[in-house]
Amino acid sequence: MPDLATARQLPWHEGTVGVLGEFRLPSGEDVPLDARSVLRRLVERAHSLGFEPKIGIEYEFYLFRGDLAAVAQAGWSRSGPGPTPMASTAAALTSQ
Repeated sequence: MPDLATARQLPWHEGTVGVLGEFRLPSGEDVPLDARSVLRRLVERAHSLGFEPKIGIEYEFYLFRGDLAAVAQAGWSRSGPGPTPMASTAAALTSQ
């Protein structure tokens, strides 16, 4: 599920916006191993123990050129068994 509050223009690729996202179960609940869900729980736990965590992130993304039909024709598909625990939680979409 995209988190549109995280949308940012990517300075290294004109006309491209990066959007972070999270995986959700069909019920709407967090996927337990989704990176952003894990981080949120760890930050909450640190706060409950009186700590203020300092965090650095690595921004992973995929670039897709063209519209969704062109991307699908190139072999990318949303179908399949679903996200894996190590799946990226970020994507970049381009209008070119």
